[in-house]
Amino acid sequence: MRYINVPCEACGRPFAEQDDVVVCPNCGAPYHRACWDAAGACRHKDEHASGYVWASPLPQNDGIPAAAVPEKNREETLSNGETIIRCPRCGARNYQHDAFCLHCGAGLSQRETGAQEGPRVYERRDDEDTFDGPPRITDEMLHNFQRYGGLDPDAEIDGIPVCEYSDYVGGANPGRMIRKISLAERFGKSSTFLGAALLGPVWLLYRKLRREGWVIGMAMILLCLASGILQINRPFVQLVKKLAALPAAAQESNMSPEDLRDRMTAMFEEYTETDLTKAEKLRAGIGEGLQYLSFMGTSLFSAARGMYFYRRKAKQDIMQIRAESASMEEYRYNLMREGGGSAGGAVAGLIIAGVAFVCMTYVPLFIVLLYF
Repeated sequence: MRYINVPCEACGRPFAEQDDVVVCPNCGAPYHRACWDAAGACRHKDEHASGYVWASPLPQNDGIPAAAVPEKNREETLSNGETIIRCPRCGARNYQHDAFCLHCGAGLSQRETGAQEGPRVYERRDDEDTFDGPPRITDEMLHNFQRYGGLDPDAEIDGIPVCEYSDYVGGANPGRMIRKISLAERFGKSSTFLGAALLGPVWLLYRKLRREGWVIGMAMILLCLASGILQINRPFVQLVKKLAALPAAAQESNMSPEDLRDRMTAMFEEYTETDLTKAEKLRAGIGEGLQYLSFMGTSLFSAARGMYFYRRKAKQDIMQIRAESASMEEYRYNLMREGGGSAGGAVAGLIIAGVAFVCMTYVPLFIVLLYF
């Protein structure tokens, strides 16, 4: 099969010997049959009228014309304005800021120089010319992903080089956060970050988003407090009063621990079997809904908007530090000082979550004991 290792024009995966290949009758572009059936037409159909002829991106391939991806076809602009880079070695599509091809591991830094094949950053498992399984990752690529998220250090996100974002994010593995920031730039406010869903204010305050963290934290506390108050009803008041009077009654009657336990069990069974009025059921339902909203709602909101908030803060901080720094050494020092994470902020977030839990569980008991 002469198309072995040639990438499919639709999915970018190279053809294997057993693959069923469909070739466009107009330009000769190869596709997996499933990809051709799914697309329904050649992806170059708009170029057929101008005489476009497909050429293999590999240097030699058993009779297929030896030609790399034409320079004019190496960069593609999608309908949303995003630029996609085709790997000069395997032809797979990559994000414009990627430093390495995520399919074959070839370096993409040479794409601007017109080189036909980037340097291989994967190590082969044997001496064959083709891959026979998942490649091993070199130290170079591992370092890049840990430090820059697999992006070109000189590439810009919101007008700021990736290497400067790396200093600002800090930590042992800033590349993961930088990759999330690049996704936030590509997809805007809709970019989600599940890490921010960890108790909402904990992550926000750890990342020094103090205003957003305290607002989310106060909202959580108020919702928990309202949830606890709304769940105060007639059976609950009666249960609390009986429990409050139980120690004195047990002491007067010399009640054994087993009898005390049975008496408490009977009280809770009576409480659960008591019928509520429609108004009490409505209040209890609203309170339970606020209880879920206090934790799940704030966590989901933080996951949906947390990366947007962090990206906005990072851009503002970096621009301000750049304007105030007199030297590169001072600039990098200020980036690492203003960025990074705050252990104190994370502790404050945990305290907020604890206060919210107390407001939801114990405050109703204190209200009943004091005012009923």
